[in-house]
Amino acid sequence: MREVSVWFDETVQNVKSSDLLVNGLAATNVLGIGAGPYLFSIPATATGKATLSWAPSQAITDTANPSNLFAGGSWTVDVAPTLSRSNLVLNEFLGGNYATNGLPDEEGLLQDWIEIRNVSPGSVSLFNWSLSDDPKDPGKWTFPSRLLEAEQYLIVFASGIDRRPSDPKKPLHTNFRLTRTAGYLGLFSPDSPRLEVSAAPNYPAQRNQLSYGRVASGEWRYFSVPTPRAANGLSDVQGAVEPVHFSEERGVFRDPFRLHLSSPTIGSTILFTTNGNDPQPGRATEYTGPIDVRTNILLRAAAYKAGHLPSVTRTRIYLYTATTDVFSRRRPLPSRPLRTSKRDPSRSQISPVHKAAIPLPNRSCQLSHRRWGLVPRHARLPGAPSPS
Repeated sequence: MREVSVWFDETVQNVKSSDLLVNGLAATNVLGIGAGPYLFSIPATATGKATLSWAPSQAITDTANPSNLFAGGSWTVDVAPTLSRSNLVLNEFLGGNYATNGLPDEEGLLQDWIEIRNVSPGSVSLFNWSLSDDPKDPGKWTFPSRLLEAEQYLIVFASGIDRRPSDPKKPLHTNFRLTRTAGYLGLFSPDSPRLEVSAAPNYPAQRNQLSYGRVASGEWRYFSVPTPRAANGLSDVQGAVEPVHFSEERGVFRDPFRLHLSSPTIGSTILFTTNGNDPQPGRATEYTGPIDVRTNILLRAAAYKAGHLPSVTRTRIYLYTATTDVFSRRRPLPSRPLRTSKRDPSRSQISPVHKAAIPLPNRSCQLSHRRWGLVPRHARLPGAPSPS
């Protein structure tokens, strides 16, 4: 042991390296400010028991007027370089707490939550331990002074509210929220510098009311039944299926084409619909080969595999123009929202910069040479009725 980190419960002053003694020997250097941490450099300490104490001559005070002298004291630690630090672990978290029977906070609101478990044989002080959703910012949210007993579970709401009461009866809230997409979550020691003690370093996309936690082997799995403040149950969910890939992106087309669907997850089955419904088993068509696309179509697809969560549903819209001599085979859909013309509600327009219209059945369509490089705005397409 060559360094000791010390925190105070309020801002202090007059801290000197000689104030801290280790087995009777004064520290050689100290760095710190405010309430800490103060990092003391100490003489090399052998494995075994070590007594740390404050020198009787120390003059550490708070910032009150008049100031109060620090009471000092001593404590004993075990110096064991090979001792595992993982006495606290991230056990489970929920990034989509939306069910009516979900875990509410003290205000009755459904917040995402993180569960920590003490796997050590004794109690652990949580003071200055930290949680973070960014490995480059390990001290993003720090714990107040609390004790977590052996084999006890603690829930911290990932609400972004940032509440850190010392009262164990009051809930804790982090200053960040869990991302629903793939992300990072880490638990860090109170050392300086902090050490990652437990983490879900690359957790996958999260789903509504499905928690993500550890099974007995320590492996991370999805759980269909979240168990906050209790041991995790069994999980038969091995992972999630990757999203479906479409061979053609959405757009406006002139010629028919064959659409190919695929999933990177080996052994998965793709289901699709063309009526706008979710592609669920029993309500969708199984994909067995290329789909002939010859007319306007809204296609939704998802992939399934036993023992896995289904993929997220992806939707693509393919539109056809009524004319064959104006458009190329495929044009991307305009990126700006549509608005209705004040002169003729039947004509859909985009913003003044992009005055191209998506062709609708039995409706005239205007195209801008500025957008498409085709015909002037005042020109009529073949077969389109004269404007009234």
